[in-house]
Amino acid sequence: MQTIQPDPPLAAITKLFDSLNAQSVRYCHWKSNCNLDHSIRGLTDLDLLVDPSHGEHFRLVLHQRDIKPIVSPPDKQYPAIEDYLGFDPDTGRVYHLHVHYQLILGEQFVKNYRLPLEGAFLNNTRTFQGLVKIPSPEVELVVLSIRALLKYRDRDAIKDIFSIRSPGLVPNMLREFEYLLKQTDQARISDTLNMHIDFISPEIVLELLTTVVNSPRSGWGLYRLRQQLRHELSAYQRYSRWHATRKYWEMSWRKWFPFPGSDSSQKIPATGGQVIAVIGADGAGKSTIIGELYKWLSWKLQVCRYYMGSQQPSPTTRRIYIVSRIASKIHRVWSGLVGNKHPSSRLSFWLQRLFRNFYHLSVGQDRYHRYIAARRQAAQGVIVLCDRYPLDALWRVMEGRPMDGPQIAVEAGLEMDKITGALSRMEQDIYRKIRPPDHIFALHVSPEISQQRKSDHDPEMIRAKSQALRQMERQGLPVIDVDADQPFEQVLLQIKTALWQLL
Repeated sequence: MQTIQPDPPLAAITKLFDSLNAQSVRYCHWKSNCNLDHSIRGLTDLDLLVDPSHGEHFRLVLHQRDIKPIVSPPDKQYPAIEDYLGFDPDTGRVYHLHVHYQLILGEQFVKNYRLPLEGAFLNNTRTFQGLVKIPSPEVELVVLSIRALLKYRDRDAIKDIFSIRSPGLVPNMLREFEYLLKQTDQARISDTLNMHIDFISPEIVLELLTTVVNSPRSGWGLYRLRQQLRHELSAYQRYSRWHATRKYWEMSWRKWFPFPGSDSSQKIPATGGQVIAVIGADGAGKSTIIGELYKWLSWKLQVCRYYMGSQQPSPTTRRIYIVSRIASKIHRVWSGLVGNKHPSSRLSFWLQRLFRNFYHLSVGQDRYHRYIAARRQAAQGVIVLCDRYPLDALWRVMEGRPMDGPQIAVEAGLEMDKITGALSRMEQDIYRKIRPPDHIFALHVSPEISQQRKSDHDPEMIRAKSQALRQMERQGLPVIDVDADQPFEQVLLQIKTALWQLL
């Protein structure tokens, strides 16, 4: 039977740790090393502990590797902890660095303890797969024990005492204990406790390890050990017990009942948010590209999408569209009965065109409202991805067939009465208020390829859109041109690489 080999580490991650090791930066990957093979492939976070005196040197290496700082929401920010996002240009995958300069840990949402264990970690390292420095199993096991007890909640004890629902010590944590216990023994753990950890009783850790092995659902025993540990760590608390409890329940309430539009989990780029538009002719893959970029970035960053076209109308626009269709059908039926030149037929034609103009005006308002929403999101640090973005420079070169632009004057042609002219000017004023996005990815696809991908579309319109994209006035616009005739994977990787430089 053939053995399936796991994917190798990301080349970008390998180069990062090679640089850190070559330049003798004091660091280690301090927790969850049983999953480190996943982390170096970019599948889970990398949790690094860095010597504060090497912090500037460490950040210089990150800058040289084009690894970018990102910012957590205010309620998830902790002292001496930074976040970074890296990019692997070979695969287009991003990876997350969670960087600690001090050990801040504890219960969920609070992390109420700052433990003086940095030296014990950094002075007792080994190398994982010849690449990443990790602590000795004894040190990691002691801190895992502390973490497990501090995260153990009152309701976990109740569940364990009555053997209901899931265990208080979650399976992932029990697997970490098993992984580390296989690499050491009680004598070495005791030596580590006596040499490096003098602020808690060694018996707490040793009894916990015995409990984990023999009776992991011993609710009373785990609860008693947690209470004893909290008492001995009281001098290392960041908040009082009352304050920590209040903060925990406040954050739990926000998680269970979030405010509309709030996202308390994702981060934002340190350089702020941006509005990014993807434009192109039919068959260029705009919507698919935007969907892939959203999945790519939203793994760690706050990202939102806005469709700026007419196919997702607001309720008001939808109602006006229905009325305009009814008016159009009434005109066709009535003019067929009395003739096009009859005064009542001309009146019905004027009414159906009036409602049609109202519809175009409402579509423009929809687009403007989405533009405002996109700008506000970007001002809050969100990466905004826009499809069918209305660009003045693009629809003006469509020779009477504007793409994602004003429609009233085009449909009216030479039959522009005063009311239609006034509505047309209102519509154009709306579109003029829509300023260009921060960055534009222009997907160029040849008419032949476009027709292959969209065989049901009008060939003449396909050629017109392709030509308009090439003739678009570029002065002052932040346009990045992409050859969309290439295979999709190549196009996507090219866009990811270019977008990474813009973040």
